[in-house]
Amino acid sequence: MAVPLVRDVMSPSHVAIRHDAAPMEIIEALVRHETAVLPVVDGSGRVVGLCCEADVLPHVARTAPAARMPVRQERRALTVRPDTPVTAAAQLMDAARVDGLPVVDPAGGPVGTVARRDVLRASLQLTPAVRNELAGPLLRRVLARRAPHVRVDVADGVVTLTGWTERRSTARLAVNVARAVPGVVDVSDRVTYRHDDE
Repeated sequence: MAVPLVRDVMSPSHVAIRHDAAPMEIIEALVRHETAVLPVVDGSGRVVGLCCEADVLPHVARTAPAARMPVRQERRALTVRPDTPVTAAAQLMDAARVDGLPVVDPAGGPVGTVARRDVLRASLQLTPAVRNELAGPLLRRVLARRAPHVRVDVADGVVTLTGWTERRSTARLAVNVARAVPGVVDVSDRVTYRHDDE
């Protein structure tokens, strides 16, 4: 089984909000369309950013007129295309700490959204061979600088970490990174450390 693409798991929708939308408009759109993320578009309909539930949550508690002030979109335009591998979308969401991403066409217009839960659902469909193929190289690359003496082995979606680190916090980081990789179903932690810095 090949790695699923965003088009296989995304929620197709052309729903978007204007870059100058008021907080209550955004909240209404998030609730009405039952989505965790909305594309933010400019006057020409191109995606220029995204807005997550967490972006507007502070406005819910406000009762002053400030609740009608426009939400300024400070996130850069994080987007994926329908032919993006789900694993790449997961890495982008994780790095940007967002709940989902707008999916755009070649012109930059919104065609849907892909959420964390979509990615998690897709990871359950990966065969063990694909899980191994994805998890191994990704983990080795991520840990190469932070934990160069940690060895990564993957079998049937289970990551085994062996070796050592200078600090306990780095050993814990290695395990947390392994658990966050799409397709990983379990982590066997056999990493030792020289200094307890926690």
